[in-house]
Amino acid sequence: MVLVTLGLLSLLGLHVNGASAQIQTPLVPWEASPFHPPSIPLAVRSPFLNCWISGGNASMPLSNQWPTFWTGPPSNLGWTGYVRVDGTAYRWLGAYAEGQQANQTKSSFTATQSLFVLEAGPVELTATFISPIEPMDLIRQSMPFSYLTVSVRSLDGESHNVQVYSDISAEWTSGDRSLTVAWLTEVSNNIVHQVQLAPQASPFAIDDSQSQGSTAFYATSNGDGVTYQTGSNHIVRQTFIQNGTLQNSQDNDFRGIYQDNPVFGLSVDLASVMEPTSPVVFALGLSRDPAVQYAAGPETLQTRSLFYLSQFSNATTAIQYFLSDYPRAMNASMAFDQQLVNAASATSTQYAEILALAARQAFSRIEITTSKDQSGAWNTSDVLVFLATGSGMRRPTNTLDILYAMSPIFLYTNPALLGYILEVDFQYMRSGSYQQTFAPHDLGTFIRNYPDVIGNQSPLSSTGVEESANLLIMSLAMAQASGNGGQLNNYYDTLKGLADYLVDNALYPGNQMSTDMAFLPRAPNSTLLSLKGIIAIKAMAEVRSALNITDTEPSYSDIASSYISQWQQLAIDSKGDLLSSYDNLTSSTLGYDLYPDLLLGTNLVSSDLYSSLTTPTKWTQTDYGVTLDSTLPGMAKVDWTLFLAATAGDLSTRSLLISLVHNYLSAGQSHVPFGDFYNIYNGESRQWQARPVVGGLFSILALNQTKPITVPPSTSVPSGPSAQSSTAVLQSTTKPGPKKSTALATFGSSQNMMVLLPTVVLIECVILLYF
Repeated sequence: MVLVTLGLLSLLGLHVNGASAQIQTPLVPWEASPFHPPSIPLAVRSPFLNCWISGGNASMPLSNQWPTFWTGPPSNLGWTGYVRVDGTAYRWLGAYAEGQQANQTKSSFTATQSLFVLEAGPVELTATFISPIEPMDLIRQSMPFSYLTVSVRSLDGESHNVQVYSDISAEWTSGDRSLTVAWLTEVSNNIVHQVQLAPQASPFAIDDSQSQGSTAFYATSNGDGVTYQTGSNHIVRQTFIQNGTLQNSQDNDFRGIYQDNPVFGLSVDLASVMEPTSPVVFALGLSRDPAVQYAAGPETLQTRSLFYLSQFSNATTAIQYFLSDYPRAMNASMAFDQQLVNAASATSTQYAEILALAARQAFSRIEITTSKDQSGAWNTSDVLVFLATGSGMRRPTNTLDILYAMSPIFLYTNPALLGYILEVDFQYMRSGSYQQTFAPHDLGTFIRNYPDVIGNQSPLSSTGVEESANLLIMSLAMAQASGNGGQLNNYYDTLKGLADYLVDNALYPGNQMSTDMAFLPRAPNSTLLSLKGIIAIKAMAEVRSALNITDTEPSYSDIASSYISQWQQLAIDSKGDLLSSYDNLTSSTLGYDLYPDLLLGTNLVSSDLYSSLTTPTKWTQTDYGVTLDSTLPGMAKVDWTLFLAATAGDLSTRSLLISLVHNYLSAGQSHVPFGDFYNIYNGESRQWQARPVVGGLFSILALNQTKPITVPPSTSVPSGPSAQSSTAVLQSTTKPGPKKSTALATFGSSQNMMVLLPTVVLIECVILLYF
């Protein structure tokens, strides 16, 4: 059994350049490492299993605040923890007003874990929230489950009688708290609580961004001293507080979420404790089946399941396997954390700390799916990944400008995941449902939203340049990072059509919208929009070269070279500053869309221009950031700031930009999950929170991943990703395991992909509307 890790990052065994991570000036009365962020991820594994606690200055400890859904209060998620020491109960999780409050002394986070140390009288309790990130393993990465582990040790050198308790409420099942729920507890080698709406809602039903069609699970391993109980929050919690045990009973009076507040409790008797105990492991999950309703074209509506279900008979079996897999998962999480620290700290310690906070948030916004064939058998070669929404009234799917912003995290960890997301868009564009010459903004509609993915019935021509450029750039980037040109080959005609559209529209995009016009004033002929389109035209030349297409008409390379020369005359003013738009000579903007030229190696922009456009003396900056654009003074975006940092040839400039983002995150002025759009004067972010665009902070690590592109032999699914097989199988220490093992497809591997264990299967949205 793996012991729960204790203390700060140094105690987690993670080191930056051989030294433990720096601790910032405290904003709170406990030790926070590497800093105290705006919000701390607890269970962040999917768009709907997305639980946080508020951070920032003056925030409450873990033992005195309710966890919330990513949207924040009032979307509380009932999750409570108590420890009973020599007959006295201390609350270590939640804000239920019974028992004494444990005193939080430390908190820390890594890419996969959030750790809290609390004192409960004469003992110390360590609670670790683990959301594994395993990008090379589609089965495990698709599991919407997370761990909470608890370990206890004596502080005074004496033995103490200790019991541990935790429960969840029915609030996890719906954003509409007036609805009725039903529940069931299965008792075998494990104890598994299950709760869902009654009657069960459609798996595609959403309320206030929460899933209404999911089943919530809370489980632990059964054994001596393990008890359970369901019922009123007051009755169940008081039973533990008074007795240190539960009654192994079920309350079958199904009722409303807030009607006598049903909770689902688990307790473990640790008996006499002096040395640190082995962890008590709880597994929390939120799963639905089917997961997505998807229409690639006319009359092709299909339901798709989360990929992990291809290996398990149901979610209940899967979460029991997940429990048994904890020792391996903990080791894998530690390895992922350390590899990310090692890679990012080559740039700076602050960069490593920023990426650690971004990783779970970005990966939680994808759902990996598969389908069944006509016989009802799983077709595990059919892999599609959906990028799901995270903000706003609309919840479109696979918004291409959002995917572009977050794509560096996939290019670094596993470019195949990016390919599987792009596959959804390519299939839709090739279908008879889509008749435009430009790429769609998203695959949602104004009526149906994720996980109802029925296509965009109102495509936005005003985003044609933006999204066509994004799709071309990402397609080439994925092929370069993986070395696999199968998708380029399969969809060459589609990509060529987009390039031809850009030839006609990129140099003078007119009134078309860029990705930033959700918050910037709209102006004709955006310089950055034009630049991105021109780079995408050159990307098409690279696609043709990779596929050995030798005809000379048209010469996309020559066109791009001509356009970039004209662009420089139109976009750069007499002082060498980059204008926001051609006709606004008093405007200026940051040159973050230079990044794809560097990423793809298209070499359209001269080194002198790179140097000129990444000169700090031309920026408006404070300790918290750099103004994105002069037309919206004082506002910054973290993803574009680090796109700019990646393009800066001067390392001191790169370090400056990283430090500004780090200052914003560690200043304590925000209290929401990693907001990407913020005020540089006060460090506040009140909107644009918990979005996947923070994957763009991996921009520096995504550079220099290019491999020679080859086109694999045709697969059995001509429109799907090209593949090369992998034959490794899942392994676990105990039953139950997967119902079968299978060889699964892979786009290819990147030299810096984080292969954590050779025994796992090497297989290779929240889409938010900018406009």
